[in-house]
Amino acid sequence: MRFVKTHLLLALLVLCVAGTRARAVSYSVDWFTIDDGGGTSTGGVYAVSDTIGQPDADGPMTGGRFSVTGGFWSLFSSFQAAAPPRLTISRTATNSIIVSWPYPSTGFSLVQNTALNTTNWVTPPQTVTNNGIINYIIVTPIVGNRFYRLQQPLDVLLTLNWTNRYDGPLSTNDFAWAIAVDGSGNVFVTGQSYERAGVSSFATVKYSNAGLLLWSNRYSGSGAGQDAAYGIAVDTNGNVFVTGTSYSSGGGADFATIKYSSAGVPLWTNRYNGPGNGFDGANAVAVDSNGNVFVTGESAGSGSGPDFATIKYSNAGVPLWTNRYNGPGNGYDSAYAIALDSGGNVFVTGASTGSGGDYDYATIKYSNAGAPLWTNRYNGPGNGYDSANAIAVDSAGNVFVTGSSPGSASGGDYATIKYSNAGVALWTNRYNGPGNGEDSASAIAVDSAGNVFVTGQSAGSGSSYDYATIKYSNAGLPLWTNRYNGLGNDDDSATAMAVDSSGNVFVTGYSVGSASGNDYATIKYSNAGVPLWTNLYNGPGNSDDSPFAMALDRAGNVFVTGSSVGSGGDYDYATIKYAADFVPSLGATLQGTNLVLKWPTNAAGFNLWWTTALGSTWTSNSTLPTISGTNFTVPDLISGPKKFYRLQK
Repeated sequence: MRFVKTHLLLALLVLCVAGTRARAVSYSVDWFTIDDGGGTSTGGVYAVSDTIGQPDADGPMTGGRFSVTGGFWSLFSSFQAAAPPRLTISRTATNSIIVSWPYPSTGFSLVQNTALNTTNWVTPPQTVTNNGIINYIIVTPIVGNRFYRLQQPLDVLLTLNWTNRYDGPLSTNDFAWAIAVDGSGNVFVTGQSYERAGVSSFATVKYSNAGLLLWSNRYSGSGAGQDAAYGIAVDTNGNVFVTGTSYSSGGGADFATIKYSSAGVPLWTNRYNGPGNGFDGANAVAVDSNGNVFVTGESAGSGSGPDFATIKYSNAGVPLWTNRYNGPGNGYDSAYAIALDSGGNVFVTGASTGSGGDYDYATIKYSNAGAPLWTNRYNGPGNGYDSANAIAVDSAGNVFVTGSSPGSASGGDYATIKYSNAGVALWTNRYNGPGNGEDSASAIAVDSAGNVFVTGQSAGSGSSYDYATIKYSNAGLPLWTNRYNGLGNDDDSATAMAVDSSGNVFVTGYSVGSASGNDYATIKYSNAGVPLWTNLYNGPGNSDDSPFAMALDRAGNVFVTGSSVGSGGDYDYATIKYAADFVPSLGATLQGTNLVLKWPTNAAGFNLWWTTALGSTWTSNSTLPTISGTNFTVPDLISGPKKFYRLQK
């Protein structure tokens, strides 16, 4: 029997598009005609005479034999967050079929269907086995048509727009600690990049919204020490401010704050050496609507140990005021976070030694002119080490802080507090996870309605640490709690969060994979607490990948950054952009002489567009959709010119 191989381009291209970006791809089918066999199909529809496999994202279908005649064939595919592993189908000498794909393939599962014009993909009944190189199932006997694909179990699939890695000039370790996005969607990342052992620099990178590297700038103090930038902010003109710790030739560490123009030109640098002439490290930065810059951190005092130190600079870099805070214990005091209200008042929070020798939360409000307006301390029921790690302000000027606070018999708990703008403590909520162990909140955000979201790591019951994300009403009522235990059933820690204009909640952190060390794990929840998607990123080194910061642009695109082991074994910056749009599937079937296009009724905001040639103008369909079951249905005659369809917002 002789096989003749040719190549057929699909006459119908089905696209799923958000904005103007295609979310699916064109497909081609490698097909075989068997001499004196295979038969023909009627009615203008391709027939598949054997079992075939298809990757979700791209590429031809592989395996099997195809008997192909007729007018069109519509392939359904959900575009994955990253290209799935290659799926292969082969026939054995005993007339069984082996469906195989690489091992491990973290996050992907095999599903099957009996027809390509339905969305009823199910898990095959056969047991998945691996030999350390491939996963596989054996299908016998072969009955009817079967179609296989690899998919990620996401409620809503999203597009991974781009990933960018930054490896410093000497290809040593690089750690990204902070991220910011300007009004045009450009992305700025800063952190710590090593030249050699014990010597590192600030390294600040700008990417366009499309992921193009626009510039990078490095800064080293005169002390050849471990300089590291921990905070970044952008003003309304796109100027960039970074702050952190930088060593001087005298051997001590100072605050170092730098302003870059949008084009990457260094405009000014300010260093701050506190009265103790010791270690001074800036942890956070914020910019007000007038372009004034505020930094905070810890600074060695004169006889007092580290103190809070908060500084205001004008947009031109002139120091306008400095305020220091030494707690009642005259010990360790460090401000970790900063926030501004709409009136330009400044709020800082962190850990401060109390009179009993343990740490308390300490939260301070300064006027824009630098006057201390109030200070609030919080000592939890365990009378131990309480540390406030994050702060947020709502539109009414209320202040929310969260962190870790020992309970009376529960280890550390989340402790979240709301203060009025006048400094009155309005409520406190504590959260002790199911493991009754250490729980520490690392991030906080507030939506436009004043609801409060916190996240961090929480001891699970039999699962080590998990993400724990909680929503409180503005009045302090717990509305929902979501926990996430990753694939490795090991330590999972959320490090950053953000809330979009619709109240959707995004959380990122590191999660131990099944065979990959720590991975980035980024989750989207609806405002009601429904998990919408989870995305994992395992860097090329298949080792430790840990994100530390997150930001959103005005369009709701999600950016995360952190450190990721590269193929050479060292850490690099790894910055990822996700577009979190819901992408509905567009399907096509033939009913008589009509081509019927269907897409889900929950595809709010998407409309059907068509063109007669790719690369030409797209036209909105003039036929009003009619609802049939759970789909919109648009009849279209197939006797006319060839058309290409897509869904577009």
